[in-house]
Amino acid sequence: MFAYFIRCCTTDYAQFAGRARRKEYWSFALFCTIAMLLMLFISSFLLTIFTGYIIDETNVDILIDILFAIFIVPGTAVTVRRFHDMNISGWWALLYLSANICELFDSIYLIGLVIEILIMILCCFKGTAGSNQFGSDPLAKETQD
Repeated sequence: MFAYFIRCCTTDYAQFAGRARRKEYWSFALFCTIAMLLMLFISSFLLTIFTGYIIDETNVDILIDILFAIFIVPGTAVTVRRFHDMNISGWWALLYLSANICELFDSIYLIGLVIEILIMILCCFKGTAGSNQFGSDPLAKETQD
């Protein structure tokens, strides 16, 4: 599973063409979540040691935003490819992008969270069996290898 995450962040970093199976999408989502939680834990721990405060929210937010900026392009790309696997236009992934932007602002955070949950539910559905307009079936490729 970690190999899917690494591939999304390196060779498929900005690859919007093609299809992504559920395992690729969820591997990326899992390791992004783990990376965010680790960053939150490490930054909170270091701030506690060096400043004496339990959490300095501003500094933690900056570190999380940096990690967010690193993952936004591959996250959008894998979402586009996942939509392609379900024979849905990749332009719908703009919802993913807008959800992430909404989550940066406290006043509209909940809107972004709801959109992201809906996208995650949509990405649980099985992709189109066989080839579709966006390429060949990624499951068929793996069974041939």
